[in-house]
Amino acid sequence: MVSSHEGAWDARGAMPGGRVRPCRGARDTFGRMPRPAGPPSPFSTADLGRDLARRSTRSGAAVLVGQGLTTVITLGATAVLARLLTPVDYGLVGMVAAVTAFIVCFRDLGLTQATVQRDDITHEQVSNLFWINAVVGLVGAGLAAVLAYPIAWFYGEPELVPITLALALAFPLTAVGAQHRAILQRRMRFRALAVVRVLATLVGFAVAVVVALATANYWALVAAELVTAAMLSAGPWLASGWTPGLPKRRVSVRSLVRFGAFLALTNLLGAAQRNVDKVVVGRAFGDAALGAYSRAYAILFLPITQLTQPLTQVALPTLARMQDEPERFRAFYRRGLSTVALLAVPGAAFTFVAADPIVRALLGSQWGLATPIVRALAPALMVGSLNVATAWPYLALGRTDRQFRWLCIATAVYVPAFIVAAQLSAVAVAGAVSAVLVGLRLPAVAYCFRGTPLGVVADFIAPVWRPVAAAVAAAALLEFAAASERGRAAAEGLVAPVEIVVLAVAFGGLYAACLAIAPGGVRQLRDAAALVRHFKRSRGVQQEAASPDADGV
Repeated sequence: MVSSHEGAWDARGAMPGGRVRPCRGARDTFGRMPRPAGPPSPFSTADLGRDLARRSTRSGAAVLVGQGLTTVITLGATAVLARLLTPVDYGLVGMVAAVTAFIVCFRDLGLTQATVQRDDITHEQVSNLFWINAVVGLVGAGLAAVLAYPIAWFYGEPELVPITLALALAFPLTAVGAQHRAILQRRMRFRALAVVRVLATLVGFAVAVVVALATANYWALVAAELVTAAMLSAGPWLASGWTPGLPKRRVSVRSLVRFGAFLALTNLLGAAQRNVDKVVVGRAFGDAALGAYSRAYAILFLPITQLTQPLTQVALPTLARMQDEPERFRAFYRRGLSTVALLAVPGAAFTFVAADPIVRALLGSQWGLATPIVRALAPALMVGSLNVATAWPYLALGRTDRQFRWLCIATAVYVPAFIVAAQLSAVAVAGAVSAVLVGLRLPAVAYCFRGTPLGVVADFIAPVWRPVAAAVAAAALLEFAAASERGRAAAEGLVAPVEIVVLAVAFGGLYAACLAIAPGGVRQLRDAAALVRHFKRSRGVQQEAASPDADGV
Protein backbone atom coordinates (compact mmCIF):
# COMPACT_ATOMS: atom_id res chain seq x y z
CA MET A 1 0.00 0.00 0.00
CA VAL A 2 1.36 3.38 -1.01
CA SER A 3 1.72 5.98 1.67
CA SER A 4 -0.11 9.24 1.12
CA HIS A 5 2.76 11.16 2.70
CA GLU A 6 4.03 13.93 0.39
CA GLY A 7 7.12 12.78 -1.49
CA ALA A 8 6.29 9.00 -1.29
CA TRP A 9 6.77 7.04 -4.52
CA ASP A 10 5.59 3.58 -5.62
CA ALA A 11 7.71 0.94 -7.38
CA ARG A 12 7.05 2.52 -10.79
CA GLY A 13 8.38 5.86 -9.61
CA ALA A 14 4.91 7.37 -9.53
CA MET A 15 3.42 9.63 -6.92
CA PRO A 16 -0.07 9.08 -5.61
CA GLY A 17 -2.46 10.12 -8.34
CA GLY A 18 -0.29 8.69 -11.11
CA ARG A 19 2.26 11.51 -11.54
CA VAL A 20 5.68 10.26 -12.64
CA ARG A 21 8.84 11.34 -10.87
CA PRO A 22 10.94 13.45 -13.29
CA CYS A 23 14.36 11.74 -12.89
CA ARG A 24 17.32 13.75 -14.10
CA GLY A 25 17.96 12.85 -17.75
CA ALA A 26 14.87 10.61 -17.95
CA ARG A 27 12.46 10.89 -20.88
CA ASP A 28 8.73 10.20 -21.01
CA THR A 29 6.95 7.63 -23.19
CA PHE A 30 7.25 9.91 -26.25
CA GLY A 31 11.00 10.48 -25.78
CA ARG A 32 10.58 14.03 -24.49
CA MET A 33 12.64 15.53 -21.67
CA PRO A 34 10.66 16.78 -18.66
CA ARG A 35 9.92 20.51 -18.64
CA PRO A 36 12.15 22.59 -16.36
CA ALA A 37 10.62 23.56 -13.05
CA GLY A 38 10.67 27.25 -14.02
CA PRO A 39 12.68 29.95 -15.72
CA PRO A 40 16.23 30.54 -14.48
CA SER A 41 16.96 33.24 -11.95
CA PRO A 42 17.27 36.68 -13.58
CA PHE A 43 20.67 36.97 -11.87
CA SER A 44 22.12 33.54 -12.70
CA THR A 45 24.48 33.08 -15.63
CA ALA A 46 25.32 29.40 -15.07
CA ASP A 47 23.10 28.21 -17.91
CA LEU A 48 24.66 30.69 -20.36
CA GLY A 49 28.07 29.05 -20.26
CA ARG A 50 26.84 25.84 -21.88
CA ASP A 51 26.61 27.47 -25.30
CA LEU A 52 28.23 30.86 -24.88
CA ALA A 53 29.62 31.15 -28.41
CA ARG A 54 26.28 30.45 -30.09
CA ARG A 55 24.41 32.69 -27.67
CA SER A 56 26.80 35.58 -28.33
CA THR A 57 26.46 35.13 -32.09
CA ARG A 58 22.66 34.94 -31.89
CA SER A 59 22.65 38.00 -29.69
CA GLY A 60 24.89 39.85 -32.12
CA ALA A 61 22.50 39.13 -34.98
CA ALA A 62 19.49 40.33 -32.97
CA VAL A 63 21.05 43.56 -31.80
CA LEU A 64 22.55 44.39 -35.20
CA VAL A 65 19.11 44.10 -36.79
CA GLY A 66 17.60 46.20 -34.00
CA GLN A 67 20.29 48.84 -34.21
CA GLY A 68 19.98 48.90 -37.99
CA LEU A 69 16.29 49.74 -37.64
CA THR A 70 17.11 52.32 -34.97
CA THR A 71 19.68 53.95 -37.25
CA VAL A 72 17.24 54.14 -40.16
CA ILE A 73 14.57 55.68 -37.92
CA THR A 74 17.02 58.16 -36.40
CA LEU A 75 18.42 59.25 -39.76
CA GLY A 76 14.88 59.64 -41.07
CA ALA A 77 13.99 61.72 -38.03
CA THR A 78 17.07 63.88 -38.58
CA ALA A 79 16.12 64.49 -42.20
CA VAL A 80 12.52 65.42 -41.31
CA LEU A 81 13.21 67.52 -38.21
CA ALA A 82 16.10 69.40 -39.85
CA ARG A 83 13.54 70.75 -42.33
CA LEU A 84 10.97 71.61 -39.67
CA LEU A 85 13.45 73.23 -37.27
CA THR A 86 16.49 75.51 -37.63
CA PRO A 87 20.17 75.30 -36.63
CA VAL A 88 19.34 77.72 -33.79
CA ASP A 89 16.82 75.23 -32.31
CA TYR A 90 19.38 72.45 -32.36
CA GLY A 91 22.02 74.82 -31.01
CA LEU A 92 19.91 75.82 -27.98
CA VAL A 93 19.24 72.22 -27.00
CA GLY A 94 22.86 71.37 -27.74
CA MET A 95 24.06 74.08 -25.35
CA VAL A 96 22.14 72.47 -22.50
CA ALA A 97 23.12 68.93 -23.49
CA ALA A 98 26.83 69.82 -23.64
CA VAL A 99 26.72 70.89 -19.97
CA THR A 100 24.27 68.33 -18.57
CA ALA A 101 26.28 65.55 -20.25
CA PHE A 102 28.61 65.77 -17.26
CA ILE A 103 25.69 64.99 -14.94
CA VAL A 104 24.57 62.14 -17.20
CA CYS A 105 27.82 60.34 -16.37
CA PHE A 106 26.55 59.81 -12.82
CA ARG A 107 23.01 58.91 -13.85
CA ASP A 108 23.49 55.20 -13.11
CA LEU A 109 26.78 55.64 -11.19
CA GLY A 110 28.32 52.88 -13.33
CA LEU A 111 26.18 50.32 -11.51
CA THR A 112 24.63 48.92 -14.69
CA GLN A 113 27.97 47.53 -15.84
CA ALA A 114 28.74 46.44 -12.28
CA THR A 115 25.67 44.19 -12.37
CA VAL A 116 26.62 42.81 -15.79
CA GLN A 117 30.28 42.22 -14.97
CA ARG A 118 29.87 40.48 -11.57
CA ASP A 119 29.88 36.67 -11.77
CA ASP A 120 27.55 36.19 -8.79
CA ILE A 121 24.95 38.69 -7.63
CA THR A 122 21.73 38.43 -5.61
CA HIS A 123 18.26 39.91 -5.70
CA GLU A 124 18.98 41.89 -2.53
CA GLN A 125 22.17 43.39 -3.97
CA VAL A 126 20.49 44.45 -7.21
CA SER A 127 17.58 45.90 -5.22
CA ASN A 128 20.01 48.04 -3.25
CA LEU A 129 21.64 49.16 -6.52
CA PHE A 130 18.20 50.05 -7.90
CA TRP A 131 17.51 52.40 -5.00
CA ILE A 132 20.96 53.94 -5.28
CA ASN A 133 20.26 54.58 -8.96
CA ALA A 134 16.88 56.13 -8.15
CA VAL A 135 18.39 58.51 -5.58
CA VAL A 136 21.22 59.47 -7.94
CA GLY A 137 18.65 60.19 -10.68
CA LEU A 138 16.75 62.56 -8.40
CA VAL A 139 19.97 64.27 -7.32
CA GLY A 140 20.95 64.67 -10.98
CA ALA A 141 17.59 66.26 -11.77
CA GLY A 142 17.99 68.66 -8.86
CA LEU A 143 21.53 69.59 -9.89
CA ALA A 144 20.42 70.25 -13.48
CA ALA A 145 17.60 72.46 -12.22
CA VAL A 146 20.04 74.43 -10.04
CA LEU A 147 22.31 74.94 -13.05
CA ALA A 148 19.51 76.24 -15.29
CA TYR A 149 20.19 79.94 -14.67
CA PRO A 150 24.02 79.64 -14.66
CA ILE A 151 23.84 77.82 -18.03
CA ALA A 152 21.64 80.57 -19.47
CA TRP A 153 24.04 83.23 -18.13
CA PHE A 154 27.12 81.42 -19.49
CA TYR A 155 25.76 81.32 -23.04
CA GLY A 156 23.76 84.55 -22.83
CA GLU A 157 20.52 82.77 -23.84
CA PRO A 158 17.52 83.20 -21.48
CA GLU A 159 15.57 80.47 -23.34
CA LEU A 160 17.94 77.88 -21.91
CA VAL A 161 16.29 78.07 -18.47
CA PRO A 162 13.01 76.28 -19.36
CA ILE A 163 14.88 73.89 -21.66
CA THR A 164 17.22 72.85 -18.83
CA LEU A 165 14.38 72.46 -16.33
CA ALA A 166 12.46 70.23 -18.74
CA LEU A 167 15.44 68.07 -19.69
CA ALA A 168 16.23 67.57 -15.98
CA LEU A 169 13.24 65.20 -15.82
CA ALA A 170 15.11 62.74 -18.05
CA PHE A 171 17.53 61.87 -15.24
CA PRO A 172 15.09 60.09 -12.87
CA LEU A 173 13.17 58.63 -15.82
CA THR A 174 16.30 56.88 -17.05
CA ALA A 175 17.71 55.98 -13.63
CA VAL A 176 14.77 53.84 -12.53
CA GLY A 177 15.28 51.46 -15.46
CA ALA A 178 19.05 51.10 -15.17
CA GLN A 179 19.10 47.81 -13.24
CA HIS A 180 16.34 46.30 -15.36
CA ARG A 181 18.41 47.00 -18.48
CA ALA A 182 21.41 45.47 -16.71
CA ILE A 183 19.44 42.31 -15.92
CA LEU A 184 18.45 41.87 -19.56
CA GLN A 185 22.04 42.43 -20.64
CA ARG A 186 23.39 40.06 -17.99
CA ARG A 187 21.00 37.35 -19.15
CA MET A 188 22.00 38.13 -22.78
CA ARG A 189 18.39 38.95 -23.68
CA PHE A 190 19.43 41.35 -26.39
CA ARG A 191 16.41 40.80 -28.56
CA ALA A 192 14.24 42.34 -25.87
CA LEU A 193 16.63 45.28 -25.50
CA ALA A 194 16.63 45.79 -29.27
CA VAL A 195 12.83 45.81 -29.44
CA VAL A 196 12.66 48.37 -26.62
CA ARG A 197 15.22 50.61 -28.33
CA VAL A 198 13.45 50.50 -31.70
CA LEU A 199 10.03 51.25 -30.19
CA ALA A 200 11.41 54.06 -28.02
CA THR A 201 13.15 55.67 -31.00
CA LEU A 202 10.08 55.37 -33.20
CA VAL A 203 7.68 56.83 -30.63
CA GLY A 204 10.14 59.60 -29.76
CA PHE A 205 10.40 60.53 -33.43
CA ALA A 206 6.62 60.58 -33.85
CA VAL A 207 6.22 62.82 -30.81
CA ALA A 208 8.96 65.16 -32.06
CA VAL A 209 7.26 65.55 -35.45
CA VAL A 210 3.88 66.29 -33.87
CA VAL A 211 5.35 68.89 -31.51
CA ALA A 212 7.47 70.41 -34.32
CA LEU A 213 4.40 70.85 -36.50
CA ALA A 214 2.57 72.46 -33.58
CA THR A 215 5.35 74.72 -32.25
CA ALA A 216 8.06 74.87 -34.94
CA ASN A 217 10.76 75.23 -32.27
CA TYR A 218 13.13 73.40 -29.93
CA TRP A 219 10.35 71.91 -27.76
CA ALA A 220 10.06 69.12 -30.32
CA LEU A 221 13.59 67.96 -29.44
CA VAL A 222 12.91 68.24 -25.70
CA ALA A 223 9.69 66.23 -25.96
CA ALA A 224 11.43 63.49 -27.95
CA GLU A 225 14.17 63.21 -25.32
CA LEU A 226 11.70 62.82 -22.44
CA VAL A 227 9.43 60.33 -24.20
CA THR A 228 12.38 58.21 -25.31
CA ALA A 229 13.84 58.18 -21.77
CA ALA A 230 10.51 57.06 -20.30
CA MET A 231 10.13 54.20 -22.78
CA LEU A 232 13.73 53.05 -22.33
CA SER A 233 12.90 52.47 -18.65
CA ALA A 234 9.35 51.15 -18.97
CA GLY A 235 10.28 48.56 -21.62
CA PRO A 236 12.99 46.76 -19.57
CA TRP A 237 10.70 46.76 -16.51
CA LEU A 238 8.11 44.80 -18.51
CA ALA A 239 10.64 42.60 -20.32
CA SER A 240 12.71 41.57 -17.28
CA GLY A 241 9.73 40.81 -15.03
CA TRP A 242 11.84 41.78 -12.04
CA THR A 243 10.53 43.91 -9.17
CA PRO A 244 13.06 45.43 -6.78
CA GLY A 245 12.72 44.83 -3.06
CA LEU A 246 13.17 47.33 -0.29
CA PRO A 247 16.75 48.42 0.45
CA LYS A 248 18.57 46.42 3.13
CA ARG A 249 21.48 47.84 5.09
CA ARG A 250 22.90 44.40 5.94
CA VAL A 251 23.40 43.57 2.24
CA SER A 252 26.80 44.88 1.17
CA VAL A 253 27.26 46.40 -2.28
CA ARG A 254 30.53 48.19 -1.49
CA SER A 255 32.62 46.38 -4.12
CA LEU A 256 29.94 46.95 -6.75
CA VAL A 257 29.73 50.65 -5.93
CA ARG A 258 33.54 50.90 -6.06
CA PHE A 259 33.57 49.35 -9.54
CA GLY A 260 30.76 51.66 -10.64
CA ALA A 261 32.33 54.76 -9.08
CA PHE A 262 35.51 54.37 -11.12
CA LEU A 263 33.39 53.76 -14.21
CA ALA A 264 31.30 56.87 -13.49
CA LEU A 265 34.45 58.97 -13.07
CA THR A 266 35.77 57.50 -16.31
CA ASN A 267 32.52 58.40 -18.04
CA LEU A 268 32.84 61.91 -16.64
CA LEU A 269 36.21 62.36 -18.27
CA GLY A 270 34.89 60.77 -21.46
CA ALA A 271 32.05 63.28 -21.44
CA ALA A 272 34.61 66.05 -21.05
CA GLN A 273 36.38 64.81 -24.17
CA ARG A 274 33.13 64.53 -26.14
CA ASN A 275 31.50 67.77 -25.01
CA VAL A 276 34.15 70.35 -24.18
CA ASP A 277 34.48 71.06 -27.90
CA LYS A 278 30.73 71.70 -28.08
CA VAL A 279 30.82 73.99 -25.05
CA VAL A 280 33.72 75.90 -26.60
CA VAL A 281 31.99 76.22 -30.00
CA GLY A 282 28.72 77.36 -28.43
CA ARG A 283 30.44 79.91 -26.24
CA ALA A 284 32.76 81.25 -28.95
CA PHE A 285 30.57 81.14 -32.07
CA GLY A 286 26.92 81.07 -30.89
CA ASP A 287 23.88 78.83 -31.21
CA ALA A 288 23.77 78.61 -35.03
CA ALA A 289 27.40 77.46 -35.22
CA LEU A 290 26.83 74.94 -32.42
CA GLY A 291 23.70 73.69 -34.19
CA ALA A 292 25.72 73.00 -37.34
CA TYR A 293 28.57 71.46 -35.31
CA SER A 294 26.29 69.20 -33.27
CA ARG A 295 24.40 67.99 -36.35
CA ALA A 296 27.68 67.27 -38.16
CA TYR A 297 28.85 65.36 -35.11
CA ALA A 298 25.59 63.39 -34.99
CA ILE A 299 25.68 62.55 -38.71
CA LEU A 300 29.15 61.12 -38.28
CA PHE A 301 29.00 59.33 -34.96
CA LEU A 302 25.38 58.11 -34.95
CA PRO A 303 25.84 55.20 -37.39
CA ILE A 304 29.08 54.11 -35.71
CA THR A 305 27.52 54.36 -32.26
CA GLN A 306 24.54 52.33 -33.42
CA LEU A 307 26.96 49.64 -34.59
CA THR A 308 29.44 49.55 -31.70
CA GLN A 309 26.92 49.85 -28.85
CA PRO A 310 25.05 46.61 -29.63
CA LEU A 311 28.30 44.76 -30.29
CA THR A 312 29.55 46.01 -26.93
CA GLN A 313 26.34 44.85 -25.24
CA VAL A 314 27.03 41.35 -26.54
CA ALA A 315 30.81 41.40 -26.12
CA LEU A 316 30.98 42.55 -22.49
CA PRO A 317 29.01 39.73 -20.82
CA THR A 318 30.66 37.21 -23.13
CA LEU A 319 34.19 38.45 -22.39
CA ALA A 320 33.38 38.74 -18.69
CA ARG A 321 32.49 35.03 -18.63
CA MET A 322 35.83 34.26 -20.38
CA GLN A 323 38.11 36.37 -18.18
CA ASP A 324 39.62 33.24 -16.57
CA GLU A 325 40.30 31.64 -19.99
CA PRO A 326 42.97 33.83 -21.66
CA GLU A 327 43.07 32.08 -25.04
CA ARG A 328 39.29 32.07 -25.48
CA PHE A 329 39.25 35.70 -24.35
CA ARG A 330 41.86 36.70 -26.94
CA ALA A 331 40.18 34.76 -29.76
CA PHE A 332 36.76 36.28 -29.12
CA TYR A 333 38.26 39.75 -28.67
CA ARG A 334 40.18 39.61 -31.98
CA ARG A 335 37.13 38.39 -33.87
CA GLY A 336 34.92 41.12 -32.42
CA LEU A 337 37.46 43.88 -33.08
CA SER A 338 38.00 42.64 -36.61
CA THR A 339 34.24 42.77 -37.24
CA VAL A 340 34.04 46.35 -35.93
CA ALA A 341 36.98 47.41 -38.09
CA LEU A 342 35.58 45.82 -41.26
CA LEU A 343 32.18 47.48 -40.82
CA ALA A 344 32.89 50.82 -39.12
CA VAL A 345 36.20 52.05 -40.53
CA PRO A 346 35.09 52.18 -44.20
CA GLY A 347 31.94 54.04 -43.18
CA ALA A 348 34.08 56.72 -41.55
CA ALA A 349 36.29 57.05 -44.62
CA PHE A 350 33.27 57.25 -46.91
CA THR A 351 31.74 60.17 -44.99
CA PHE A 352 34.88 62.21 -45.72
CA VAL A 353 34.42 61.76 -49.47
CA ALA A 354 30.61 62.12 -49.50
CA ALA A 355 30.27 64.85 -46.84
CA ASP A 356 28.58 67.38 -49.12
CA PRO A 357 25.77 65.19 -50.55
CA ILE A 358 25.24 63.57 -47.12
CA VAL A 359 24.67 66.96 -45.48
CA ARG A 360 22.39 68.12 -48.31
CA ALA A 361 20.35 64.91 -48.20
CA LEU A 362 19.95 64.68 -44.44
CA LEU A 363 19.81 68.33 -43.37
CA GLY A 364 19.08 70.47 -46.42
CA SER A 365 20.84 73.32 -48.19
CA GLN A 366 20.57 75.69 -45.19
CA TRP A 367 23.09 73.55 -43.26
CA GLY A 368 26.09 74.19 -45.54
CA LEU A 369 28.38 75.06 -42.59
CA ALA A 370 28.15 71.43 -41.46
CA THR A 371 29.97 70.08 -44.55
CA PRO A 372 33.55 71.21 -43.72
CA ILE A 373 32.96 70.17 -40.09
CA VAL A 374 31.99 66.65 -41.21
CA ARG A 375 35.17 66.37 -43.29
CA ALA A 376 37.34 67.64 -40.43
CA LEU A 377 35.78 65.15 -38.00
CA ALA A 378 36.08 62.12 -40.33
CA PRO A 379 39.55 61.02 -39.06
CA ALA A 380 38.22 61.25 -35.49
CA LEU A 381 35.33 59.02 -36.52
CA MET A 382 37.66 56.43 -38.02
CA VAL A 383 39.77 56.23 -34.87
CA GLY A 384 36.75 56.60 -32.57
CA SER A 385 35.09 53.59 -34.17
CA LEU A 386 37.94 51.53 -32.68
CA ASN A 387 37.35 52.75 -29.11
CA VAL A 388 35.98 49.30 -28.30
CA ALA A 389 39.60 48.10 -28.46
CA THR A 390 40.14 49.57 -25.00
CA ALA A 391 36.58 49.74 -23.66
CA TRP A 392 36.03 45.97 -23.86
CA PRO A 393 39.10 44.87 -21.84
CA TYR A 394 38.68 47.63 -19.25
CA LEU A 395 35.07 46.71 -18.50
CA ALA A 396 35.16 42.94 -19.00
CA LEU A 397 38.23 42.55 -16.76
CA GLY A 398 36.96 45.00 -14.13
CA ARG A 399 39.85 47.46 -14.66
CA THR A 400 37.83 50.67 -14.52
CA ASP A 401 40.35 52.23 -12.11
CA ARG A 402 43.04 51.93 -14.79
CA GLN A 403 40.66 53.27 -17.42
CA PHE A 404 40.03 56.32 -15.23
CA ARG A 405 43.75 57.01 -14.85
CA TRP A 406 44.29 56.92 -18.61
CA LEU A 407 41.43 59.33 -19.25
CA CYS A 408 42.95 61.75 -16.76
CA ILE A 409 46.05 61.81 -18.96
CA ALA A 410 44.06 62.09 -22.20
CA THR A 411 41.79 64.87 -20.93
CA ALA A 412 44.83 66.95 -20.04
CA VAL A 413 45.68 66.85 -23.75
CA TYR A 414 42.16 67.25 -25.18
CA VAL A 415 40.92 70.32 -23.36
CA PRO A 416 43.82 72.70 -24.12
CA ALA A 417 43.78 71.63 -27.77
CA PHE A 418 40.08 72.52 -28.09
CA ILE A 419 40.53 75.87 -26.37
CA VAL A 420 43.40 76.84 -28.65
CA ALA A 421 41.50 75.76 -31.77
CA ALA A 422 38.46 77.79 -30.68
CA GLN A 423 40.47 80.94 -31.35
CA LEU A 424 40.16 80.15 -35.06
CA SER A 425 36.83 78.55 -36.08
CA ALA A 426 34.40 75.70 -35.47
CA VAL A 427 36.12 73.76 -38.27
CA ALA A 428 39.46 74.19 -36.49
CA VAL A 429 37.94 72.71 -33.31
CA ALA A 430 36.76 69.70 -35.34
CA GLY A 431 40.28 69.34 -36.75
CA ALA A 432 41.74 69.42 -33.24
CA VAL A 433 39.39 66.60 -32.19
CA SER A 434 40.69 64.45 -35.04
CA ALA A 435 44.35 65.29 -34.44
CA VAL A 436 44.25 64.42 -30.74
CA LEU A 437 42.24 61.21 -31.19
CA VAL A 438 44.57 59.91 -33.90
CA GLY A 439 47.68 60.82 -31.94
CA LEU A 440 46.58 59.10 -28.73
CA ARG A 441 45.13 55.88 -30.12
CA LEU A 442 48.20 53.63 -29.96
CA PRO A 443 49.37 54.89 -26.54
CA ALA A 444 45.84 54.31 -25.22
CA VAL A 445 45.83 50.71 -26.46
CA ALA A 446 49.32 50.00 -25.08
CA TYR A 447 48.34 51.35 -21.65
CA CYS A 448 45.09 49.33 -21.64
CA PHE A 449 46.73 46.02 -22.61
CA ARG A 450 49.43 46.21 -19.95
CA GLY A 451 48.86 43.42 -17.43
CA THR A 452 46.29 41.60 -19.62
CA PRO A 453 46.60 38.59 -21.96
CA LEU A 454 46.32 40.95 -24.96
CA GLY A 455 49.20 42.19 -27.10
CA VAL A 456 49.25 45.42 -29.13
CA VAL A 457 50.57 43.89 -32.36
CA ALA A 458 48.76 40.53 -32.32
CA ASP A 459 45.45 41.64 -30.84
CA PHE A 460 45.03 45.24 -32.04
CA ILE A 461 47.16 46.06 -35.06
CA ALA A 462 46.69 42.68 -36.76
CA PRO A 463 42.84 42.75 -36.75
CA VAL A 464 42.51 46.41 -37.85
CA TRP A 465 45.37 47.39 -40.15
CA ARG A 466 43.90 45.90 -43.33
CA PRO A 467 40.47 47.61 -43.05
CA VAL A 468 42.15 50.91 -42.11
CA ALA A 469 44.63 50.79 -44.99
CA ALA A 470 41.97 49.70 -47.50
CA ALA A 471 39.51 52.40 -46.38
CA VAL A 472 42.10 55.19 -46.52
CA ALA A 473 43.29 54.06 -49.95
CA ALA A 474 39.72 53.82 -51.30
CA ALA A 475 38.84 57.26 -49.94
CA ALA A 476 42.01 58.80 -51.46
CA LEU A 477 41.34 57.28 -54.88
CA LEU A 478 37.69 58.34 -54.88
CA GLU A 479 38.55 61.85 -53.65
CA PHE A 480 41.10 62.21 -56.45
CA ALA A 481 38.57 61.03 -59.04
CA ALA A 482 35.80 63.29 -57.68
CA ALA A 483 38.12 66.32 -57.71
CA SER A 484 39.02 65.86 -61.38
CA GLU A 485 37.19 67.76 -64.11
CA ARG A 486 35.48 64.59 -65.31
CA GLY A 487 34.39 63.75 -61.78
CA ARG A 488 32.97 67.20 -61.16
CA ALA A 489 31.12 67.10 -64.47
CA ALA A 490 29.63 63.69 -63.64
CA ALA A 491 28.41 64.93 -60.25
CA GLU A 492 26.71 68.03 -61.64
CA GLY A 493 22.97 67.67 -61.93
CA LEU A 494 22.76 64.67 -59.60
CA VAL A 495 20.41 65.03 -56.67
CA ALA A 496 22.06 64.35 -53.32
CA PRO A 497 20.60 60.84 -52.65
CA VAL A 498 21.62 59.64 -56.12
CA GLU A 499 25.11 61.10 -55.70
CA ILE A 500 25.46 59.27 -52.38
CA VAL A 501 24.46 55.96 -53.99
CA VAL A 502 26.92 56.44 -56.88
CA LEU A 503 29.75 57.33 -54.51
CA ALA A 504 28.87 54.43 -52.19
CA VAL A 505 28.99 51.89 -55.03
CA ALA A 506 32.32 53.26 -56.24
CA PHE A 507 33.77 53.37 -52.72
CA GLY A 508 32.54 49.85 -51.91
CA GLY A 509 34.22 48.46 -55.02
CA LEU A 510 37.49 50.24 -54.30
CA TYR A 511 37.43 49.21 -50.64
CA ALA A 512 36.83 45.53 -51.47
CA ALA A 513 39.58 45.60 -54.10
CA CYS A 514 42.10 47.25 -51.77
CA LEU A 515 41.22 44.82 -48.98
CA ALA A 516 41.61 41.84 -51.32
CA ILE A 517 45.05 43.07 -52.42
CA ALA A 518 46.30 43.42 -48.83
CA PRO A 519 48.10 40.30 -47.47
CA GLY A 520 45.53 38.23 -45.62
CA GLY A 521 42.68 40.48 -46.75
CA VAL A 522 40.82 37.73 -48.59
CA ARG A 523 40.91 35.57 -45.46
CA GLN A 524 39.48 38.42 -43.41
CA LEU A 525 36.66 38.87 -45.93
CA ARG A 526 35.94 35.13 -45.77
CA ASP A 527 35.83 35.29 -41.97
CA ALA A 528 33.30 38.13 -42.18
CA ALA A 529 31.18 36.14 -44.66
CA ALA A 530 31.36 33.09 -42.37
CA LEU A 531 30.17 35.26 -39.48
CA VAL A 532 27.13 36.36 -41.50
CA ARG A 533 26.32 32.74 -42.40
CA HIS A 534 26.69 31.81 -38.73
CA PHE A 535 24.14 34.52 -37.85
CA LYS A 536 21.66 32.92 -40.24
CA ARG A 537 22.24 29.42 -38.89
CA SER A 538 21.91 30.68 -35.34
CA ARG A 539 18.51 32.22 -36.09
CA GLY A 540 17.37 28.85 -37.45
CA VAL A 541 18.61 27.02 -34.37
CA GLN A 542 16.95 29.62 -32.16
CA GLN A 543 13.58 28.98 -33.82
CA GLU A 544 13.92 25.20 -33.33
CA ALA A 545 15.04 25.29 -29.70
CA ALA A 546 12.53 26.46 -27.12
CA SER A 547 14.46 28.39 -24.50
CA PRO A 548 12.96 29.00 -21.04
CA ASP A 549 14.44 32.52 -21.03
CA ALA A 550 13.43 33.47 -24.56
CA ASP A 551 13.48 37.17 -25.24
CA GLY A 552 10.28 39.11 -25.44
CA VAL A 553 8.65 42.30 -24.28
